[in-house]
Amino acid sequence: MSFADAALGTSVEVPTLDGKARIKIPAGTQSGEIFRLKRKGMTALNSYGKGDQLIDVNIHVPKTLSKEERTMLEGLKESENFKPNPSRKNKGFFDRMKDWVDGR
Repeated sequence: MSFADAALGTSVEVPTLDGKARIKIPAGTQSGEIFRLKRKGMTALNSYGKGDQLIDVNIHVPKTLSKEERTMLEGLKESENFKPNPSRKNKGFFDRMKDWVDGR
């Protein structure tokens, strides 16, 4: 999905074993987030029920930019909202331990 779709939120159609399903992507979705489609996956082994299908979000970042696009992104880059500030759940184990030791 595009950066703009992930930032603004959208609705996308994804393939499933039974056809297609539409899922809502909330605004602010990060690359690597996983969405779950209940009972849309493969049939569970030795069972009649179906498992869940997991949808992994992959955000496309363009390799080349026009002059206009570059100017817009450089303006956004200075905004506080565009500076990385991961929440506790988005930090790795060692970063969380460092915060704990530092008393944050």
